[in-house]
Amino acid sequence: MATSLGELCEALAGLMGEAQTGAPANERTVKTFGLPKLSLYEDDYFNDWNGRFRDGTHRDTSFVVTDFTQTGGKVEFGPSLATPVATSDLFYMLPDWTPEELIASINRAIDEAGALALESKVDETITLGSSTFEYVIPAAFAYIKDLYQESGTAGRYSQTSDRFDERHWSVLRGSQPRIQFNPTYVSLTTGRHLRIVGQGAQAKLVKDEDTTNVSVSYLLFQARAFLHFARIGELGDEHDKKAAAFQILADRARNNITVRPEGQKVAG
Repeated sequence: MATSLGELCEALAGLMGEAQTGAPANERTVKTFGLPKLSLYEDDYFNDWNGRFRDGTHRDTSFVVTDFTQTGGKVEFGPSLATPVATSDLFYMLPDWTPEELIASINRAIDEAGALALESKVDETITLGSSTFEYVIPAAFAYIKDLYQESGTAGRYSQTSDRFDERHWSVLRGSQPRIQFNPTYVSLTTGRHLRIVGQGAQAKLVKDEDTTNVSVSYLLFQARAFLHFARIGELGDEHDKKAAAFQILADRARNNITVRPEGQKVAG
């Protein structure tokens, strides 16, 4: 099941220690919102906390708490928005760490997973030529499983009649990997598209709505290990011990990831 970047960051914020999440309920303006459950905390408690609207009208927007009033659980933040906060603006906020640090650590964890972070990938951008039997493979493919030639109806590919026999094509590796068809057995029709089905590396998560199928447990443990490792030089919070402990948990979770590459390898 795919998990969004916003969901991952909210979970990571909670894993880092004290954090607050929810949906604004009252006092909603371009620079304030209120949440009754926050009224349990005294004035100024959340000052300087970092937050982000991870869903809703202002999704992908980070903020810093500039003032907090206990009555009504009123949060004032900056920078101001162009339009008032909405009740759909799900948020998370936490001390000491910024949303940008959380996002960077999650993406680094995805990179660290390497081949274990493969995702399904399809491309139909290549236009075939009847006398051209080599084609540059589009970027981000790690493996190619199946190739199809577009049928006489635009945009349609038959699982049987339009699929190329895997014995009649191969991947040529190198600085610019290519697909090579065997002209003895393959007939190509000029103007039709080539459908490439395979696997590619998990794309970088940029927007809060971007999703990944990589193990949530692994991503959270590895991201936290990276966050603490980056602050080992700081005093008072035992970042070295926490980095080591969460790296052990991340390694265990990583060993349980089972993503089987399928098809011909494109590079390496």
